[in-house]
Amino acid sequence: SNAKGGWLIEVITFIVVTATWIPFRAKTPIEAITIAKALLNTNIPPIPDIQHMIAVVAILATLRWHIALRNTRLEDIVAGRGLFAQIAIMSTCLIGLFLCSGNDQRSFIYFQF
Repeated sequence: SNAKGGWLIEVITFIVVTATWIPFRAKTPIEAITIAKALLNTNIPPIPDIQHMIAVVAILATLRWHIALRNTRLEDIVAGRGLFAQIAIMSTCLIGLFLCSGNDQRSFIYFQF
């Protein structure tokens, strides 16, 4: 959004969509409340461990990617590559999705219904 304050709408949308996943991932309502409270926790350790640092770097990289490609469609970027590159991109995404799923049938919201 190019309008003044458009970035605020995008941030609010991101927060709402992200928070909406909590009830679907939690096994019980109590666990959902615990997760929500943990997200609002401000007790940050003085020296973050490697997992926290990786998470922060991933979030910042995603934000940077979003800003850089803000007015570009992902389909246009992939379509501009050759067939081999498209196959490599799709294969990498599918393998990454498989490796990160962690054997949890609740990994995808679609399996909930």
